[in-house]
Amino acid sequence: MRLFSHLILKEFMLMFLCLTWLLISCGSSDSSPAESQDNNKMTQAEARAEGDQLTNSAQAVLLANVSKAMSEGGPEHAVQFCNLKAAGLTDSLSEMHGASIGRISNRNRNPDNKIVGQTDILAWNYWTGKQAGQGAPDTVIYERSGKPYYYKPIRIGMKTCLKCHGSRSTEISLATLNVLDSLYPGDKAVNYRMGDLRGLWKVGFEN
Repeated sequence: MRLFSHLILKEFMLMFLCLTWLLISCGSSDSSPAESQDNNKMTQAEARAEGDQLTNSAQAVLLANVSKAMSEGGPEHAVQFCNLKAAGLTDSLSEMHGASIGRISNRNRNPDNKIVGQTDILAWNYWTGKQAGQGAPDTVIYERSGKPYYYKPIRIGMKTCLKCHGSRSTEISLATLNVLDSLYPGDKAVNYRMGDLRGLWKVGFEN
């Protein structure tokens, strides 16, 4: 009888140890991913630094290609280049860096570049409102569904830009207007002046 009781006690202790080990193991596996996720989350400073790098690269690539198109066939040829190739260039950079790189504007030429979603509206209001005054950051980061979005202004910085984005009556040639009206029937990206806010770079990161 004593031997039997001893065996039952021993079996009970073994079961208790097994259950304790399982509880500890389950607790560890539940906490590790959360800690890892927090550690891997991109900070605003990281998003800003990477956004600066990506948009600077994208802008340099686009300017180089548009300048080449201008030298080869004038503004009308540059408009055709932008229509056919500009989106492909930014898409290639997006794929290479694992981020979505694009441009938005309230006076968009390409319908895909219109302002959509709350973060776009917040960013646009930042630069068109009083927030983006003297001393304010030149880039902003907003989050949507835990995903950071980087925004940076695009301004009319060269007189050459006005050959495609300036006054329809005095700065854009008739040949260029014909190409614009043919490729972009709903074009709103005209009648800008030097220094005007033309649009925003937008970069979305996977967090």
